[in-house]
Amino acid sequence: MKRRLSIAELIRQDVLDLDPEPPRPPCLIAPRLLILACSATKAESVGLVARDRYQGPLWQTLRAADPDGVRAFACFLSARFGLGDARDLLPRYNRVLTDVDADRMCLAGPWACYPELPQNGRMTMAAKLRAATRDGPRRSPSGVLTLLERELGRPFRAVAICGGHRYVRVASSWLPDFRTMRQLADDAAVTVINGPIGVMRARLRAWVTQP
Repeated sequence: MKRRLSIAELIRQDVLDLDPEPPRPPCLIAPRLLILACSATKAESVGLVARDRYQGPLWQTLRAADPDGVRAFACFLSARFGLGDARDLLPRYNRVLTDVDADRMCLAGPWACYPELPQNGRMTMAAKLRAATRDGPRRSPSGVLTLLERELGRPFRAVAICGGHRYVRVASSWLPDFRTMRQLADDAAVTVINGPIGVMRARLRAWVTQP
């Protein structure tokens, strides 16, 4: 009876093709994460990414301080769309983050998908899904961070949360889970930027432009 070869022997005989994946090209974006509150002022044009859709003062500061988008991975935080990559397409919408929204988002954690399903008992589940996905696929904050961490090739080394108190509360509540999932390094520095708009703009610019 012919002896079966071990895995090591098969590899030595080049029977198995276990060549490692080619190395990824180095990521040109700094290993820092910015979570920035959405803005009420939005551009009207179609086909805009979130970075260009939002026209509020904080987003103006971000574009001026980091015109090429390489100083940090920027994400938006929205009551309707949850957490999203600022480089992704974003339709025009109008929704304010309320205390009720913030409580629900904190309780759901970073695994909930956005946009949320309509709370309408008369709608079928199929109709709710169609309504929630008319602007694109639903996504979760943890799913967004997973994609960004894979692009970076390692956990984020620093994170800044910038916006009003509700936005800060929601994003801060997700950080322990981001650390648990190794999307955020255990020793990552956390910066919270909140206060009068002039102070926030100055602190945001300083964080984005720091070496």
